[in-house]
Amino acid sequence: MSKSLLGTYFQFLRSPDLNALPIPLQNQTAIRPILGLYSVHLLIVLIVLIVLSVIGQVPNAGDSNNILDAIADMPVWYLPVMAVLVAPLQEECIFRLPLRPFAASLALSISLIVLIAFSWFAVLPSPLLLVLATALASLNLYLWARGSKVARLQPIYNHYPRVIFYGIALLFGAVHITNYDTQVWPFLPILVMPQIIVGLLLGFVRLRYGFGWSFLLHAFHNGCLLLPVVLVQLFGSKQLQTLITESAGLENLSLTDEVIMSAVSLYMLGGLLLCGVIAWRVIREWTTRKAQS
Repeated sequence: MSKSLLGTYFQFLRSPDLNALPIPLQNQTAIRPILGLYSVHLLIVLIVLIVLSVIGQVPNAGDSNNILDAIADMPVWYLPVMAVLVAPLQEECIFRLPLRPFAASLALSISLIVLIAFSWFAVLPSPLLLVLATALASLNLYLWARGSKVARLQPIYNHYPRVIFYGIALLFGAVHITNYDTQVWPFLPILVMPQIIVGLLLGFVRLRYGFGWSFLLHAFHNGCLLLPVVLVQLFGSKQLQTLITESAGLENLSLTDEVIMSAVSLYMLGGLLLCGVIAWRVIREWTTRKAQS
């Protein structure tokens, strides 16, 4: 009897295989299991957030969110492009490509880290940074054309797959602490727990179905979270936009703003219900096959 979707995923988490080739799937065949696992993870994230809020709320976490502070100064088009295209592609290249010991994958990941670090800390002037980026791009194209593995790293990937897989997921979650001001950094495990959980799923999807699917899932995840903000930016009044970015109460809104917030509420409620139905089916399949085995 073939394993259920959750059974396959749990088996992978117990013993990650970093060498198995991705399963070639057609679009419709791949979307169903990916969305099934995503629905389960989204509910897990929601439960984690509820539990953490009951145990103890992080002080001023909402007011310390750098993303919320930056939204007010961004053009409407900028946030979707960065969150749905640039950030997922960049983060998948950095955190998911190294899950396989290919020279081109590792080189691209390291190159992006170097360029981001140099840009962040302004280590080099712009002309030298452009020269460095060009040199790294040329190196990556050369290694990509060769397509070879790094033989010296293969034994490490064979002997420490759990350390590599879970270590990368933890790093993926940890870097999201930069979304917050330093005053709440002591609460790192609480703040980035949702990103760690999603990082495990993205790592599994990248290894089992391919890099393209992990990127699409990452973009889909960010897009779902971002859609309410975009709706408010496009159609909401300045008052509503200010209230959202400052995490304030929503009193004394105009009729248009109330309609927008109602649409956002229906979107969120409908999304949670849909995820609940899909997750219930995935969990039911897992429990049924587990009982039959």
